[in-house]
Amino acid sequence: MNVEVLDVDDREIRLRVENTTAGEMNALRRTMMTEVPSLAIEDVTIYDNRSALFDEVVAHRLGQLPVPTDPNLFAEWDPHADLDAQTEEGEGAILYTLTFEGPGTVRAKDLTPATEDEGVEIADPEVPIVKLGRDQRLMLEATASMGTGEQHSKWQPVVAVGYREVPTVEITGDLGLSAEEMSELDEMAPEDAIDVDGGNVDILDEVAAHDFLYNVDGRPELENVEYGEEEGAFFFRFETDGSLSPKTALRQAIAILDEKLSAVHEEAATLQA
Repeated sequence: MNVEVLDVDDREIRLRVENTTAGEMNALRRTMMTEVPSLAIEDVTIYDNRSALFDEVVAHRLGQLPVPTDPNLFAEWDPHADLDAQTEEGEGAILYTLTFEGPGTVRAKDLTPATEDEGVEIADPEVPIVKLGRDQRLMLEATASMGTGEQHSKWQPVVAVGYREVPTVEITGDLGLSAEEMSELDEMAPEDAIDVDGGNVDILDEVAAHDFLYNVDGRPELENVEYGEEEGAFFFRFETDGSLSPKTALRQAIAILDEKLSAVHEEAATLQA
């Protein structure tokens, strides 16, 4: 398997993967969605809630906030241990406190971590939690603990995970278009997809050209265009919610898959003996 990083930033990564199969891509996708652990707020103790929302709704909103997760916690976290046993402070958990008096909007940035460690503030600080009016107050403690998407979606650090085969497109002859239709095609086409020069069409980018010529409605009907896929090659893309970096999430998913495959290999060896 060959992997090329096409684009990466704080939240998103795009890869080109070769010498693989759709089954392997799907295994990686499902692992990232359900088995990569991350921190999320699980236990909430509300001391005073004079807002318009019930305690349960406030707790649910807190649970959806992305909590930055230290990769070092992966080695310490036991996915088979009792969840309540892992919420104690100092055992892979982070305690947050919040005291807010209205009027105003309580936001994620108002959660104060009880630890002096850096980088534990909520990843999206401006996410609104609840709006308070005059003489309204919210006071609570919230504990973030480790979990996986298999337990609840709030522990799913990746979103929009997907893959597709690398498309190919080839123009093998005359497109069968009039001069007016060629001009219309030129106006509709993205600049990076194709170049229309008189009666000729040059492909600038196979992926962009494939998506335009194959999928766009309203364009003139084309002749002598062959569409296909590059064998064993895929584009793989996903975003994170901010609890993990894309590279960390990818490395963790690969490590989980590798561990599972090694276990299967060992079991298979005992069955053959």
